[in-house]
Amino acid sequence: MKAVKAVVWEPAATLCIEDPFRLPHQAIHGLAPAMKTTLSAALICLLLSTPAMSRPLDPAPLDASQFNLGLVGFAGEISPAERHLEAMLRRPEANAVLLSVIDDPRRSPVAKLYALCGLKRMGSGGYEAALVKLRGFEGQVSVMLGDQMFQEDIREAADRIENLECSEGG
Repeated sequence: MKAVKAVVWEPAATLCIEDPFRLPHQAIHGLAPAMKTTLSAALICLLLSTPAMSRPLDPAPLDASQFNLGLVGFAGEISPAERHLEAMLRRPEANAVLLSVIDDPRRSPVAKLYALCGLKRMGSGGYEAALVKLRGFEGQVSVMLGDQMFQEDIREAADRIENLECSEGG
């Protein structure tokens, strides 16, 4: 088996890899420190950004135990479900996924309220129809406003989204 050779020229480094089937980590040893840092940073960025954009949006984190908007709880934090919604809204397929949450019988009323909120934030054409559907739901959800938790009728929560709340961060 042929060895991997590295030749370092000043100020830049040139790799001469004789065996393309061997891992190039042995050749990296001969690189200048600045080149190693640049190469490492580029690989990390590529590995972290590419898979996230290719993964389909998963609305499951919207199925939370309570519906929260903005800073809630004693620590005043944004809920994981709302943070997930914010991340979803940055993706081009968000509208279709949020509309599917509204129509999916497996999704909880809390997930549907988050989806309604997301549709409103994006100015979706499907927002009004989603609002009508949620106003037809019966039952209650747990809601946290500030540091107070209470049960609220799903219709009232949908009306609150329509009339008062659902801007980013509260």
